[in-house]
Amino acid sequence: MSYHPRQEQHALLSHLLEQAGIDADIKSLEVSDLNDGGMGSFAIGKNYADRSLGRQVSECYFQDEDGTVVSATLNTDSKGELYELDVWRVDFRPLHSWPNANRIRDGAYRVVGADRLPVIAVASRLTECSASIYMFI
Repeated sequence: MSYHPRQEQHALLSHLLEQAGIDADIKSLEVSDLNDGGMGSFAIGKNYADRSLGRQVSECYFQDEDGTVVSATLNTDSKGELYELDVWRVDFRPLHSWPNANRIRDGAYRVVGADRLPVIAVASRLTECSASIYMFI
């Protein structure tokens, strides 16, 4: 079921759109929740299942209410159209709250000591660890 982004989603979506240099009217976008266990990811536009991922155009992170790191990426499809906002809590639990603008940080987070390993591979093994082990860059 599609809807227009909710007010609490605006700050994150606006930040990522600005970072990507994409001018879009957030209130007129059609989005639909993705089945990600409640972490907050959503498809942008129509016919999501018939389109394919193109590339990541912007990335940021924030800490959820409980201090858990959350990564957010804005992706376009293979034709360069807005495709999805991918939200990932490092502990794979549901998102507690959408961030306001002052909680959002540009770039990706890094796991301390994981500079030679893919971040997602390391983080997936640390699902029960405290957010204090993360170093933000």
